[in-house]
Amino acid sequence: MAAAAPVAGGSRPLPDVAGVLALAVALGAGVLASTGLPSSESLVTSYAMASATGRTLGLLAGGCLLTAGALAVWFGRSSPVGVLLVASGVLWFAPDWAGWEGGPGVVRGLATLVTPLLPVALLGLLATLSGARRRGPVAAAAVVGALSVGFAVVDDPFLDPVCWPTCSDNTLLISSQPALADLLGVALSLASIGVAGLAGFGAGRGLLAASSVARRWNGALLGALVAVAAVEVAYGLAALLGTETADDPLFVRIHVARAVAWSLLALAAAWTTHRHLARRRSLAGLAAELETTGGPLPLASTLRSVTGDLDLDVRYPVGHDERQVGADGRTAPTQPGPGRTATPLRRGERTVAVLVHDPVVLPVDALDAVLGPAARLALDNERLSAERLARAYDVQESQRRIVRTGDEARRRLERDLHDGAQQSLLALSYLLRLTRTTAERAGEWRAVAELDRGLSLAQGALDDLRRLAHGIHPAVLSQSGLAVALRALAEETLVPLELEKVPDERFDASIELAAWVVVRDAADRAGRDPSAALVVRAGRDGDRLVVEVDGAGDRLPTVTADRVGALGGHLLETATGLRVELPCAS
Repeated sequence: MAAAAPVAGGSRPLPDVAGVLALAVALGAGVLASTGLPSSESLVTSYAMASATGRTLGLLAGGCLLTAGALAVWFGRSSPVGVLLVASGVLWFAPDWAGWEGGPGVVRGLATLVTPLLPVALLGLLATLSGARRRGPVAAAAVVGALSVGFAVVDDPFLDPVCWPTCSDNTLLISSQPALADLLGVALSLASIGVAGLAGFGAGRGLLAASSVARRWNGALLGALVAVAAVEVAYGLAALLGTETADDPLFVRIHVARAVAWSLLALAAAWTTHRHLARRRSLAGLAAELETTGGPLPLASTLRSVTGDLDLDVRYPVGHDERQVGADGRTAPTQPGPGRTATPLRRGERTVAVLVHDPVVLPVDALDAVLGPAARLALDNERLSAERLARAYDVQESQRRIVRTGDEARRRLERDLHDGAQQSLLALSYLLRLTRTTAERAGEWRAVAELDRGLSLAQGALDDLRRLAHGIHPAVLSQSGLAVALRALAEETLVPLELEKVPDERFDASIELAAWVVVRDAADRAGRDPSAALVVRAGRDGDRLVVEVDGAGDRLPTVTADRVGALGGHLLETATGLRVELPCAS
């Protein structure tokens, strides 16, 4: 993906054709809105003609929509939100143009056709904000448009007793069919109610389901959509159940609520446009700085600060098995979480990074537009660094697996010795005792002496076997944990061993064995000094098990230090003895 030239942080992007057209439409709509409001001597066919308040609110709502839409198109060229807002502003003024007495017949006819499409704009805005397919809004526009055309070709305004919303001739009339016109009018009201209700329900559900950061970005716009949809549903129900006139207090209040709600929607859209523009400028400034300095790119942390998406993450592909790792080299999940998307960032044909982010907060086009060649080169360098860390981490994991495999083999050997050889020696000792008793009763004292010697040898072999099994892997460590195993060790050592503080918490078997081995080897080395005494303290410090052995003077065997290092730990010499730090999960 080729990156566009970055824009300086304080500069305004040049307008494109869509921006110019949006401004032209907005200006033209404003002129037509002002021109199309007849004098007070004309028949009242709109709220703008009924009172100055109605005219002010109508111009305010339509003007806000046109202005917000023009700004959104101008500054956010890739998003259809601006076009939809301009269309909403045009549709807002359509009833005034439809009732424009003496106005051009083409304008009045088109205004009559498009007036019912205003709720469809809500559905289009919702689809744009949620990233959903636009077939729904298109289908809704087709249905409402077909009903509107059908109504226009059979409705004769001169047969309307209240003359609303037009009292001029219908230039689209083909054949006056009052009964069919009434039926199509009801169908048109029901369709408008359904479309507005669907848009309100979708916006409310999206607002509740959005992440906190997405709610901060688009929450105001979604909330305004819910409010506008609710007012439009109320307006449709009132029109369906009653007759709309400019002097009906209910419809006047609904008109005021509609004008306020649509104005708030326009203001929310303008605010959202401003925030997205500020984000885009920040991203462009980041890219411009990188292109100038060529320094390292803290992409993840910078984008988190710019967007507020604290869960944003950058992952790097390594190897040929589609594996992804974080900046620390640890394996990361390849699938993004719910409500998030994974965007590949390429340099040439190679994917150098994968950005996991909220697509609402950081659209793909906004990201791709500011990542120039220098940024992608920096990402490629970060990928190489992450790959080196991943390989080092793989080696460490391999060492841990080797240690765990060795420990498991020692546990099996200790169990086999206990269940096999020790039990056989115990059985042999029992048989020797039975034989000795028989020989003693028979008075064969020479045999008794030989059997006593055999019993002594069997007991010695059994004691040696127990010590050997305990040295291979202490069974009490697996059964009861580090605290109990160290207490048992304190009773067996040749030097005084005081356990000042030892947690009863259980840790990973390899971690417990490494800690026990450190204390055992320290006690064995200290046993050479008759005056030596050891004090042991152990406890969790965050995600590490820390064991301190005061009084341990001699350096521990290399194999013990290798065991600690293979598990990702550290063995340190302190002023008072030894300190070992071993990683342990929370």
